[in-house]
Amino acid sequence: HVLTATAASEGQSASATVTVHVDNSAPVLTITDPATSNVSTCPNTPVTLRASVADVNNPVTAPFPAANVAWSVSPGGATASGFSATFSFPTAGARTVTATATDERGLTSSAMVTIDVATCVDLPPTVTITNPPVGAVPGQPDLVVDANAFDASGPY
Repeated sequence: HVLTATAASEGQSASATVTVHVDNSAPVLTITDPATSNVSTCPNTPVTLRASVADVNNPVTAPFPAANVAWSVSPGGATASGFSATFSFPTAGARTVTATATDERGLTSSAMVTIDVATCVDLPPTVTITNPPVGAVPGQPDLVVDANAFDASGPY
């Protein structure tokens, strides 16, 4: 839009114009972590989610406020705020986590992630003795024992 102001006095006038861009666009929220919209996890395992927000109405010198990003879980009702949130779920089942950004004009943008909480089997670790070798007769008085231990998440 072009705004023009004109002043007239005693047969003379002066004008000034200014161009104003009017844009009242909603912010754009993107869930950046996890990178996919479907995640699988085990009960009681923390899942951290992260979001970014772009807002054409908000200048670069005034970044989007983290407090204006809200997270909610359905079913379950857990909530958080900020650019990241960590949730864990005590029981198996599908959850939807929604992040919503609200700008200073009340416009919103949302994104969702589905989290499948699966019943996970907690297997016992495995242990292997590597020293002394099977059948060896260790010397006296010192006995050196080496072992490796692993579980589903890797070596100890």
